[in-house]
Amino acid sequence: MDIINGIKDTPLPTLMLIGGFVFILLGIATIKKPIVIEVAPSSRKVALVLGIAFVGIGLYLMLSRPTSPASIATETPTANITLDF
Repeated sequence: MDIINGIKDTPLPTLMLIGGFVFILLGIATIKKPIVIEVAPSSRKVALVLGIAFVGIGLYLMLSRPTSPASIATETPTANITLDF
């Protein structure tokens, strides 16, 4: 359950980047010895294209994020009160 909560709280651009790198690794490398991961040549091309697309989308989302409202300077409202003595 902790893993699901961790993934749920992770921002989308970060998930896109991690997923993209995983797909790129699947598209480039075939691991034989410790873990058997065999990917067909046609699936490699699809994985590589998806990986590049996910990384591109993740970077775009990360760089186009609007600034947080706390960092935007706003004027403090002041009351115009005059005291006549």
